[in-house]
Amino acid sequence: METPDGLEEHVRALVRSPSPRKRVVGLVHAARRRLPCAVSVALRALETDPDEDVRSTAAWVLDVVGAAEALPALVRALYDDTFTVRSSAGWALVHLGQNGHESSVVTEMDTVLRSARRPPPREMARLVLGYLGTPSAKSTLADAPLEPCLH
Repeated sequence: METPDGLEEHVRALVRSPSPRKRVVGLVHAARRRLPCAVSVALRALETDPDEDVRSTAAWVLDVVGAAEALPALVRALYDDTFTVRSSAGWALVHLGQNGHESSVVTEMDTVLRSARRPPPREMARLVLGYLGTPSAKSTLADAPLEPCLH
């Protein structure tokens, strides 16, 4: 059986591969085995990988491990050009909100609703709040402008 250190090194090598498929495999291994490196490799992939499947998988990893420290990166991912990345980040935000971080998630979604210049991030913020369904999420959703207030 491979040692945790050996497995982590193997995962780190996979996520550095030129092959997007291998990078996805590395991220999935990190999440499924709950490796300590899962959050750091997923954050790096979410924010810097050129491949949309890798970025989407990275958001899924952050969802699976419940990484509260990923909140800022997940919010930034709502601005990604690719729907699957936004969707994976949105679900991760819903689950963070359901698991003790509701206030932070609602506050961030309110900011997105009020400041995003393009519709896709605002649409995903609305979905996150809707799926949270808590009183504060519903209130934020009801008070949100249909268009951002840009000055």
